[in-house]
Amino acid sequence: MPALALRPSRGTIDPRPAAPPEPVVARLSGEFLGVPVETIGRCVRDVSACAAHLGVDATTAVVERLARERLLALAWSAPLLDAPGMRR
Repeated sequence: MPALALRPSRGTIDPRPAAPPEPVVARLSGEFLGVPVETIGRCVRDVSACAAHLGVDATTAVVERLARERLLALAWSAPLLDAPGMRR
């Protein structure tokens, strides 16, 4: 049983994600100083690939907004192992 529903394509889809837009990576790097630039670049590439996979027009603004939300979640999250009573 396929995991994803197939839909008719309107042409050839390039499965390779586009390279991360450098201005987006640069802007997000300025906002998230505690996150390595490599992680930010990977996040931007991932968001771009996910948007393309879902058929969303992956404009620079859309990719930046979605990547910022993911990076905020990363920056604000606390490791589960630091919870009281948890073993390391």
